[in-house]
Amino acid sequence: MEIPWSLVTTAESVNKNKRVPLGGQDGFTLLEAMVVISVLTVSLSLAVHTFKPLWTKVNKKMFITKLEADLYYAHSYAISRKERVNVTISRLNNEYSAMDAGTGKYLYRRKLSVSNRIAETNIPRYTITPDGNISPFGTVVFQSGEVQIKLTTHIGRGRFVVSE
Repeated sequence: MEIPWSLVTTAESVNKNKRVPLGGQDGFTLLEAMVVISVLTVSLSLAVHTFKPLWTKVNKKMFITKLEADLYYAHSYAISRKERVNVTISRLNNEYSAMDAGTGKYLYRRKLSVSNRIAETNIPRYTITPDGNISPFGTVVFQSGEVQIKLTTHIGRGRFVVSE
């Protein structure tokens, strides 16, 4: 089968209309690169400002979740091991911890981040008894950014509530 010569193109005819840059190298000019970098910089700076409120919300939610998990752990530890657990809330050191009263071993010790702090408390220490009761009861107020988070322990069967 023969190919008609009108459909055949040579390398010369293809390259004839192609613009060859100076020096024979392909690439971007300095101006094109600067425009792209400028557009990316502006886009990223706008994106950072939109993610800040989202980060604050996520940080607060992570703090509440961790606090609840720690308190549930201390409560279940006291009941399952039939031991007293002392939960200490230190406003001065900006931390809270739980300790097995029998062995003196820490179950956990949490230093709060810069964005979270203990604003006020009327129970710097409470005890979870082997049957799950909490003594004494009271309130701790944490500050997470602009939001206050309240931990309220109720008298009786280890009930506590974390609320905003």
